[in-house]
Amino acid sequence: MNYVLKTERDGDVAITEVQATLTLGCGLKESMKELAQTGVKCLILDFSNVAEIDSAGLGELIAGHVSVAQAGGSTILLNVSRRSKELFRLTRLNGLFPTYNGAASIVRGVIANRPHEVGSKTERDAEPRMLSEVYLG
Repeated sequence: MNYVLKTERDGDVAITEVQATLTLGCGLKESMKELAQTGVKCLILDFSNVAEIDSAGLGELIAGHVSVAQAGGSTILLNVSRRSKELFRLTRLNGLFPTYNGAASIVRGVIANRPHEVGSKTERDAEPRMLSEVYLG
């Protein structure tokens, strides 16, 4: 199996496009650990092209998440298939990873969960900021 993990990084935020069946040896755990060790605090995993996840793949994801969390970061899942969401629900992992359908929904979710005051301006009047600034405050 050919595993492809394409990562774009901006400071301490990384978006990794996962193009693989998540299984043992898919490289996800190692990639997440390496990103955490290099200072990534917000790791967004785009699952648009993940066809399947097996139990070993869940292990890779969890182990990678632990590396990110131990480094003080967080893992967000993007564009998770209905089948994979059901797997997360059945294994009770759905509460571990914030899951969004599209980049715009991430920004809306992050904005909804932060204080409504930015300095002396209200959120609506605040200057636009990068996703990393919004997420990490």
